[in-house]
Amino acid sequence: MSYLRRFCIMLKRPLRQPVFLMMLGFLLFMTYLASRVPDERRSTHIPIAILNYDTSEDGKALTEALLNEQSLFSFYIVADEDTMYKDLTSGKANTGYIIPEGFMASAAHFKMDNQTEQILTEGSLLPTVSMDVVFSVMFRIEAYPILLDAMEKADLDPAAFAEKARELYDYYATSGEIFRVADMKGAVYSNDINHTRSDIPVRKLCAFFLLAAGLLGLISYLSDKENQLYLRFTRGEHAVMKLMHIESSLLIPAAVSYPAILLTEHGNALSLLLRLVLYILVVTAFVWVLSLLFKKSRTLTRVLPLYLLLTLLLGGIFYDLGPYNPVLKAVSGLFLPYYF
Repeated sequence: MSYLRRFCIMLKRPLRQPVFLMMLGFLLFMTYLASRVPDERRSTHIPIAILNYDTSEDGKALTEALLNEQSLFSFYIVADEDTMYKDLTSGKANTGYIIPEGFMASAAHFKMDNQTEQILTEGSLLPTVSMDVVFSVMFRIEAYPILLDAMEKADLDPAAFAEKARELYDYYATSGEIFRVADMKGAVYSNDINHTRSDIPVRKLCAFFLLAAGLLGLISYLSDKENQLYLRFTRGEHAVMKLMHIESSLLIPAAVSYPAILLTEHGNALSLLLRLVLYILVVTAFVWVLSLLFKKSRTLTRVLPLYLLLTLLLGGIFYDLGPYNPVLKAVSGLFLPYYF
C-alpha cells in the first residue's frame, strides 16, 4: 500500500474518535461565540452624582467646571436627593456630593458654616481621590476671591492691582502652561470612551488543540505498532509512518484553525498562514521528541490528561501568568501554546 493511500486513510481515523470530534466542535462553537460578541463603547470613568444647591455665579461655575473636568471621574447633575440615593443604590453613581446653598461665598471668606457632603456606599471607589478632584475645582474658582478677601483683611486696596492679579491667575490656572495632558503621539489625551470586547482566546485554543491532536496522532501510531501492524517495516519506514500519523492528526485541526483565527482576529492572512505552518512544525518536533521518551501508548495516555491540564492552566491560554512573576513566566514557556 502506498504512503499516499495510507495517509488518506489516516486522515479519516481522527474523525472516528469522540475526543477529536469534541475538540473540533468546541473550537467551532468558541469561534462562533467570539465572532458574535460585539464591540462595546464603555466609559472608563467613575460616575459621580452632584447635587448643587448653590445658585450663586460661583456655584454655577462650579457645576460647569465639574461637568467639564477631565479626570478619572465623570460628574453628572441630579435634581434632588431622592434621585441621588436611587442612583447610588442602583450603582449608576459611585459617589455623591451635596453642595449647600451659599457654600462658595462662605468658602471665599473662610466661613465654613455650610459643609459639602460626600455620600458613600460600600461599593464607592476612590472616595478620597474624588474628594480631591472636587476640592481642586472649588479652589480654582475660589482662589481669586480668597486672595481679594485676604488683601482687604490686610488693609490693602484690591482695586489697585486686581486686574493684573486676575490676569496672572487666569493665565496660570487655565492656560495649561503648568500641566499639559497629552497622549503618546503628543495630541490631547482623551479617555472618555474605550472600545472593549470580551475576548475569547480562539488563537490560543487553536494552539492547544493542535498540540493535543499531535499527541493523539502519536498515541495512534504507538497503538498500531503495539498491534504489530508495522512488524515488517524498516526503521526508516517506521519513521515515515510515525510522521504520517502525527501530520494526519494535525491537518484537520489546522484547516479549521486557520479560518477561525482569521474570522475572529481579522489579521493578515499570509502572516497567519506562515505562523500556523511554523507552529505545526514545532508541534511535530515536540511530539517526535516525546516519542523517544514514551514507547508505550498506555503510558502516554496516562500522562496526557495531566500535561494538557497543566497546559490549560500555565500555557497562557485563558490567562497569562508571565508578567507577574519571572518563575511563572519560565514555567509558562515550557508549554507550546504560550508562543502562538
